[in-house]
Amino acid sequence: MAEKRILIIDDDPDIRSYFAKFFRVLDSNIKLHEASTLVSAVDLLERESVSLILLDLRLEYEMGVEFLKFREDMAKIKKIPVVVISAHSEEEMVRECLQYGIKDFIKKPFEGFEQLKKRLEKISSFSRLT
Repeated sequence: MAEKRILIIDDDPDIRSYFAKFFRVLDSNIKLHEASTLVSAVDLLERESVSLILLDLRLEYEMGVEFLKFREDMAKIKKIPVVVISAHSEEEMVRECLQYGIKDFIKKPFEGFEQLKKRLEKISSFSRLT
């Protein structure tokens, strides 16, 4: 079976570890790529193909919405579905993210694997992954 690839962009190593465990439990054929900065994420996306991007909005020195803006001008990256994962869910910020075509906005903290799985299953590209 082909390996499936997901990129998580989050500066919190605990969140990245949580997703590593989540996807390992969900499907051993999913490879999780991790980036803690937008620069490292873009660098990785220039070298690797992924099927889904999980994006935190507030990184240590950056705003995830900047990635969404940058993505608009990059044909290869623009095609990849993005799910925002953030503890910051101000209505204006969510609205701005939706304007950039995100597939979902999941608020941290997560309620557990099942809740997260149900939210991600609504995304057609994720359903094809599992």
